[in-house]
Amino acid sequence: MLPADVTPWLYPPNGPVIERLVWRTSVLTAYQGDEQRARVARYPRRSFEYAVMLQGRDRREAENRLQTRQGGRYGIPVWMDSLPLTSAVSAGVSTLAIDTSTRDYAAGGRVLLWQSPQVFEVANISSVTSSTIGLATPLASGWPAGTRVAPIRLAYLPPEFRLTRYTGDASTATVQADCVDDSDLGFASETPLYRSVPVLTRRPNWVSDISASYQTLLDEIDFGIGVPIRDVRSAGAITVHSLSWTLADRAGIDAYRQWLYARAGRLSAFWQPSWQQDLRIVANIGASAVSIDIERCEYSTAVAQDRARRDLRIERLDGTVHYRRVTASAAISSTVERLTIDSNLGTALAAADVAAVSFMQLSRLAADSAEILWRRSDWAESRLNVRGLRNDL
Repeated sequence: MLPADVTPWLYPPNGPVIERLVWRTSVLTAYQGDEQRARVARYPRRSFEYAVMLQGRDRREAENRLQTRQGGRYGIPVWMDSLPLTSAVSAGVSTLAIDTSTRDYAAGGRVLLWQSPQVFEVANISSVTSSTIGLATPLASGWPAGTRVAPIRLAYLPPEFRLTRYTGDASTATVQADCVDDSDLGFASETPLYRSVPVLTRRPNWVSDISASYQTLLDEIDFGIGVPIRDVRSAGAITVHSLSWTLADRAGIDAYRQWLYARAGRLSAFWQPSWQQDLRIVANIGASAVSIDIERCEYSTAVAQDRARRDLRIERLDGTVHYRRVTASAAISSTVERLTIDSNLGTALAAADVAAVSFMQLSRLAADSAEILWRRSDWAESRLNVRGLRNDL
């Protein structure tokens, strides 16, 4: 059950739900662009935002609660994690058969059984398995098949809650619920690792353009007359990419959210492939070879193993991926450059069997906040800005 000072807010979303996660990271940047980062908060702040349509009794109840209890705590269902009961349960039952995998259930939390904002029951959770929820006290009522079951989070509503009068007895509103309990959803160990740092393997969704910008660290003095004076602090630019993903099942959404928790906002670095064909291999590579011949692109003259251009993701047509570092480079003709890599591939690779060779850059999230847009309980979208690092590794 809910504590006496907690008001239930049981009006379901009228459209998508935005799940927002906000961490706090302290970032100290050196003159040349190297960073030192530290975690400030143990857990992220978590919130949900969605539209509601309130009509008739629902509207009157909601507005009466807002009149006197808006500043207090509310019990907010995690609607994206709701599932219907597959069979009826009787009063007095202490176990619910429900799929809890990838859903926000935990011992010590609360579970909602819901048919309408007026017909519901909240129970305390004593234990959770992948297919059952143990209740601290037996259910007070029986519930038919089809009853929605969802986790409950304690949250605050905003200090100003705006309603739009749709008709004389209907209103629309945007709910923003800021969770007040710890949101420690945890994360699994990450693979693959390259140079002891995880590699981003989830390819971004390319149905919309992926933007990239190059930012050079410099100080400029300009008095408005004469030529401005520039002090370029780093030899290489910092790139910022805007990436988006479509997450088409619960497992994919859960894996993505765990990846976000592992990042902890701006805290944890990862290798970000460009997902482009940055180099074109022009000659077959032997199993023991440590050199790669590429189409000339001024790599050895313009890049020369810059930190953002020395680590490669080599993908074969069969999906096999190799990660290697370029240690030297030279132009050997007007059309070909030769790269030396830190170790051989172990197996021969024909130039015709290469799907793509992409640069990988050590990166972090550009912000401490991330959003997941839930279109439905098994379909979500997300967009992030990723910032390159100048740290050596």
